[in-house]
Amino acid sequence: LHGLEIALGRRRAAGPFVVAALDAVARDGSPACQQLLVQDLNLRLAGTDDAGEQSALLAILAGIPAPARAVEDLVRAYARGAMPAAARKTAHLVLGGMARRLRGTDAARAAALVHEFATELAAAADDDARILALDALAASGHEGVAAAVTPFLATGSPEVREHAAAALGTVAAGDVAKRDTSVLVAPR
Repeated sequence: LHGLEIALGRRRAAGPFVVAALDAVARDGSPACQQLLVQDLNLRLAGTDDAGEQSALLAILAGIPAPARAVEDLVRAYARGAMPAAARKTAHLVLGGMARRLRGTDAARAAALVHEFATELAAAADDDARILALDALAASGHEGVAAAVTPFLATGSPEVREHAAAALGTVAAGDVAKRDTSVLVAPR
């Protein structure tokens, strides 16, 4: 890791080399690699105003197989912070994906993230905030999102209704994939 820290430290811009290196660190997923990512990405995210670069950096965190709380906290800070809309959307999608991955290893943390999104959805003051929360709920794939999402099928703007339907569709598709559908195949 020390050699990688030196190489990354010399390259402050998030070019293809840096993104590929950070992505490899994320896929490793070890606690030391996650700590390095949190430190490095904090500096990189704070050092750029470019929404595309911020989104690319946040998306790297989606590759962590079992994210540590420090990673979750970093992404949450950018999801809730004064970031450009594209970066906030990426942060919400990464958090939703974390909830999906955590279901198998830490169901309580996954449920807490889903509850956070549902609370955010209920308290959202505008359509953009509702859409961010709906997209995060969809990315979570959690079967408990229906109660939070269903009211938005009949209210709000057409775009909010579309995202609510997509969230329910994502969860329903996951439920179908989990079921044994072999009985539906007609015998030959």
